[in-house]
Amino acid sequence: MSNLKKVIMVEFSQEELHRFVESEKCRCQSIYKGKGFTVYVRSQVDADVINIFAFDNVSARTKVVTEKIYQKNLKFAVEKSAEKNRFIDFNEYVISLPSSKENPEQVDFSAARLYRKKGAVIGTISPKVLHLGKEHCSKLVVINHKLIIICNYYATKVLCVIEDELRVIPLNVAEQLLRTLDLNRKTLEGLVASYHLEDWTFQNGLLINERTMSVPSALQFYFYKSCRRGKQVDTIKANMDFTKLLKILSRKENGDGQISYIDSKHI
Repeated sequence: MSNLKKVIMVEFSQEELHRFVESEKCRCQSIYKGKGFTVYVRSQVDADVINIFAFDNVSARTKVVTEKIYQKNLKFAVEKSAEKNRFIDFNEYVISLPSSKENPEQVDFSAARLYRKKGAVIGTISPKVLHLGKEHCSKLVVINHKLIIICNYYATKVLCVIEDELRVIPLNVAEQLLRTLDLNRKTLEGLVASYHLEDWTFQNGLLINERTMSVPSALQFYFYKSCRRGKQVDTIKANMDFTKLLKILSRKENGDGQISYIDSKHI
């Protein structure tokens, strides 16, 4: 398990943040809305300029009777705002990526932040992700809100969240995950039951062994499918359109690029 830190702000209590976002004093540059969360971007609080994350997992007015329950039911998280921030809606998580006015087309992974929506938990950024440094944001493609692909002329990196940590994963693992992204939850649970020795667990919607990086293979899937003869089972991507995928990843955009969200069904 990764070493998690709960978002308990010293300067701003949960109650203070709730009153602030609900009051007329709430002054922010913009509001970013994602699935299950809202970010009040560049909010001015006295001399501080901050991003306030409000998660929908719990009401701010929930009655808290113990410290343990409080730790699991935080609604707000706060970070110091950059000159420009981009936010990736990443299924069970939110990723905050800062950039500067001088280079708005870049994002800085060395200062990235990861938040788990449930409980407002700060996750970990792995050393390999931190070492990515600054990347051109038009090269960031998010597939099914579960995989981030960074494609440059010199390297291709794939990121996902495992055990509350944003990690770089091997390309061969990423390729197989791309083949199985369309499988529904019932099929994935069937694979877990059929190959229990693999120790696969659900990681932000992906099936993976966090220690060995093992993921369901095509051969395992077809063995599983053959054992369920007569029963409807969805299918993996036997043939992916790699030409189309490379075109998506290597496209060039002028100026201030944006995060691109892609559905795996279109690959």
